[in-house]
Amino acid sequence: MSATNRVQDAQLEAILAHPSYRLAHEDQELLADADSRPIRLQLELLKPERYLRRHKIQSTVVVFGSARVPSPQQAQATLADVQARTCSNPEDDRLPAAMARARQQVRQSHYYEVGQALR
Repeated sequence: MSATNRVQDAQLEAILAHPSYRLAHEDQELLADADSRPIRLQLELLKPERYLRRHKIQSTVVVFGSARVPSPQQAQATLADVQARTCSNPEDDRLPAAMARARQQVRQSHYYEVGQALR
């Protein structure tokens, strides 16, 4: 091999090893860059969409928030406790808000049983 070929081979090797020659999908530095954020976001949406299509899932339900709905018995017990505290300490200004929360929990407690039925 001639000196010229060795130089050309070394130059080619340097070009192929340079970060600018990497394919975009293999360039972690490019993918992590702030300019690539929209592409990453698009991929985050595409990935589950492909999975759903592949498995023939046509619709889903996404639930945000807490799953802290008490059972009807627990909600009733909490309401009874707040009612008892209100009777024994009517001047406590925190109790009206606690009473409103307890009543709301009683109204929502039927969802606990619905959730249990779906398990």
